[in-house]
Amino acid sequence: MQTRNRTWALYISLAVLVFPLAYLVLKNNPSKVNQEEKTNTSVPLNDSTEMRFQGLISGGLENLNADRLDASVQLFEEAVKLRPNSEIALNNLGFAWCKKGDFDKGAAYIKAALTFKPDFQLAKNNLAWAQGELSKKQIHEGK
Repeated sequence: MQTRNRTWALYISLAVLVFPLAYLVLKNNPSKVNQEEKTNTSVPLNDSTEMRFQGLISGGLENLNADRLDASVQLFEEAVKLRPNSEIALNNLGFAWCKKGDFDKGAAYIKAALTFKPDFQLAKNNLAWAQGELSKKQIHEGK
């Protein structure tokens, strides 16, 4: 049990560190931003909406780290409403659902994240984990 708690803490710590860093790198890399602008079909956000989106992501991660899973899911759902094509918001929402124990729902959100960014390694890792947990559950239930 203690190992499982350490594993969760590691996942959450990585998410808290990686997402803001990835955002800053992508935001400050003009060639990457221009490439995203060509493929991004989401509604452009104004500065206040962008700040709200980032606040929702940060708040969701904080709640996830503190095991306030319902609050985390709620914040990530609001972020997805602001940016339905955000691979980060979709992946985080999927991870939160998985942590709540709903691996089917979580995997669906993570798969949606991968449709927008197929090379998103964290989402690939989360999906593999969710599918592994689903397999364990099916074996345990005798399916």
